[in-house]
Amino acid sequence: MLVPFVDEVGLLVRPGMVGATGNVYCGLHEAEEMALVLHALRPGDLFVGLGANVDSYTPLAAAAGARCLYIEPIPRTFPWLSKNIALNGLAGRLTPLNVALGREQGVARFTSGLDTVNHVVAPGEAAADTVEVPVRTLDSIVAASLLG
Repeated sequence: MLVPFVDEVGLLVRPGMVGATGNVYCGLHEAEEMALVLHALRPGDLFVGLGANVDSYTPLAAAAGARCLYIEPIPRTFPWLSKNIALNGLAGRLTPLNVALGREQGVARFTSGLDTVNHVVAPGEAAADTVEVPVRTLDSIVAASLLG
């Protein structure tokens, strides 16, 4: 369901999305942090959403006029932001990246079906539903964004 969120931005949610549905019930689910995003960012600022699940913050930052990088490692979760981008006409302000962040480039294994509690699978950890994700450094991503 697409629900009104902030200004002309809507948020696409479904039952079971813990973080996103909190905004449906509470308005701004994390009021102080979200208010900071809305009031501190200016048009042209760069906002980077890191591993934010289906992400409520990046649409807020885009509504404030910021350019946004959205970084989400879980492939199952990633399409929800892409749908929010399309539904809100934000494609020019948001760059979504389906990668993980790390100290160096490589590959990491994540759980995949745990919604807001997906995590990196530790060596020796038994996890049923996992996915391998490319890892990039934040420095390389931000540098590429600033140059491109």
